Amino acid sequence: MSSTHQRPALDMIAELRRGKTAHDLTQKIHDLVAACVDTGKKGDIVLKLTFEPDADDDTRMKVTDQIAVKAPTRNQKPSLFFLTDDLSLTRTDPSQHTIPGTSDDAAQDEEIDEPDAGSVSPINRKAR
Repeated sequence: MSSTHQRPALDMIAELRRGKTAHDLTQKIHDLVAACVDTGKKGDIVLKLTFEPDADDDTRMKVTDQIAVKAPTRNQKPSLFFLTDDLSLTRTDPSQHTIPGTSDDAAQDEEIDEPDAGSVSPINRKAR
């Protein structure tokens, strides 16, 4: 079965799934380009077309598509945790001593006497 006229591939792709393939591909290209700009890394997109002759009618061809995207991702820095004696994870070094008055517990246990704004006297400076 040969033909002198070959239909342009983009015309056929535009009709796949009544235009949904072209719409999906456009959106995925846009998202991929944004991810590449955001990360400064490369990404890939592959449009795979599968052609299968129709078993019931040799004048028809089943065409299915699959769009695969490999988008770049940002490198994420790991979070550092310390191990406690019971193997729990904590952000506070259990071997580090706390300075009195700096922990949240100390603020609840001790009341800090703060002067009233009215009881503070201004500093007298003499002009020379």
